[in-house]
Amino acid sequence: MQYYKYLGYIRNFNIRKMWVEGIVRYIETFSGIKLRGKKVLECGCGIGHSIPLLLKRFEEIYLLDISEDAIRFIENNILNNLTKVDKEKVHLLVHDIQGSLKIRDFDVVFCFAVLEHLPTPEKAIANIRSILAEKGVSVFTTCSPNSIFKYKDPTHINEKSGNEWYKIFRKYFAEVQITPLHYLPVVWRIFNQFYFLKVPEKVSCCLLIIAKP
Repeated sequence: MQYYKYLGYIRNFNIRKMWVEGIVRYIETFSGIKLRGKKVLECGCGIGHSIPLLLKRFEEIYLLDISEDAIRFIENNILNNLTKVDKEKVHLLVHDIQGSLKIRDFDVVFCFAVLEHLPTPEKAIANIRSILAEKGVSVFTTCSPNSIFKYKDPTHINEKSGNEWYKIFRKYFAEVQITPLHYLPVVWRIFNQFYFLKVPEKVSCCLLIIAKP
């Protein structure tokens, strides 16, 4: 949990929740993809910022993280505050996405700010492809080493440019779209919502990767 405390994810839980909602808003507004369905998986779910959004959109929610502490935080601080019906929708898994999974047929897989932390991100990408439903969609965000807004994080061991990620994703997915994004400054403080815009990679805060089988 020290990492999440260092990033302020616990202290600023609602800000991170709004960030996730903003990414989904951008996708549905500009890509025309509806991120809804029966079954969803979030890889690297952290301490559960996405749960409010997922509960509104999916019938079965699987949350996966390599950190036992993160999963325990969700159990103790989020699930206990849900209704019985919503709580039964949520399944928690401690797992490294670089290792294969037995669960299958997800309509949507989210993977926010995870790839840059992995020693072998290509394994994670291949695993996610293998568990997607035939008409499913996967959504990733990661940082670009080319951005002037990148911040130093010793756990970022695999930062790649948009072109580099594109070549890797195309090995496994038929459709790959990579968009550099940045959010409108100050606006989120006023409206309690993040609004993202497409920008040159050099001034991006993240790369949005949408991949379909």
